[in-house]
Amino acid sequence: MKILPDAEKVHRGKSERDILRGISNYTNQICFIIGSTQGDEKTIVLRENRDRFEKTVPVSEKQFREIWDSAKDEIRKFLEVIEIRG
Repeated sequence: MKILPDAEKVHRGKSERDILRGISNYTNQICFIIGSTQGDEKTIVLRENRDRFEKTVPVSEKQFREIWDSAKDEIRKFLEVIEIRG
């Protein structure tokens, strides 16, 4: 796996494989940010990450927020099914 330099803007891949790699890197970064930050810091770092990957995954702040809220709802439903309260 190719490691990306920190804070460097990520450009859209030229091949399908590069595009998928960019999407994968973006989602991996989101997971890392969610697990390692809280509150206002999380909001800031998620925005910076979205800006960094804007050419690879063009998602507006509104779209990201809608996806984020939907994902939290789905996780909450799953946790209720397996009886974990969080």
